[in-house]
Amino acid sequence: MICVDCDRVITGAYVVVAVGDSMSAARQDFHAHPGQAPDCLPRTERRRRFRRELDADLKALVGALHQSTTANSRIHQRLVQGNGVARVLPQPRIAEATPPIPPGLV
Repeated sequence: MICVDCDRVITGAYVVVAVGDSMSAARQDFHAHPGQAPDCLPRTERRRRFRRELDADLKALVGALHQSTTANSRIHQRLVQGNGVARVLPQPRIAEATPPIPPGLV
C-alpha cells in the first residue's frame, strides 16, 4: 500500500482515508499512515489539499448517514407505536416505464 500523503510504502498500521467502493477492485481504497506518523509528511501543498478534501468529504458522508439513520429510526418508532403515518410513494407502472418496441423489431 502507498500512503496518499507522502507516496511512501506503508508497513504496519494504516488508516483508510477513502473507500474505493468497487466490487471489481478497479477503484482501490486510499490509505495513509496513522495520525501524526513522524516519517509521513505530505510532500506538496497539492497532497495536503487532497487529504483535507478527502477528510471533509468523509465527514459530510458520515453526517448525512447519521442524519438519515436518525430520521429512519424516528419514523420506525412512530410506526411501531401506532401514531405514525406511512405514505407510499407512487410507483410508475411497467407499461409507462418501458419504452415501446419499434414495429420492425417484433
